[in-house]
Amino acid sequence: MTRLQKIGVVISVLWLTGLPIYLIVHSGNWKTVGYALIVGNSTLWSMMLGPVVLFVSIGVITLDTVRWIRRQFGRHDDIHTGYRGTR
Repeated sequence: MTRLQKIGVVISVLWLTGLPIYLIVHSGNWKTVGYALIVGNSTLWSMMLGPVVLFVSIGVITLDTVRWIRRQFGRHDDIHTGYRGTR
């Protein structure tokens, strides 16, 4: 794993554990939050997983775009002489 991937995993894990902890502290009732997690309250799970999916999607699209730009503009073609290098 690259350094950016490791950072992304750490941020995702912190979010997935931090949000329920915040809700427990904010509501003062850990039984309600625990029950909502176990039963599968779709609102709570979408609040937890939605930002992670969005973060990963934006990261993948950004990194792929940067790699594509580097490939396109990183070629060593000599436009003036017509020499395209070896393949």
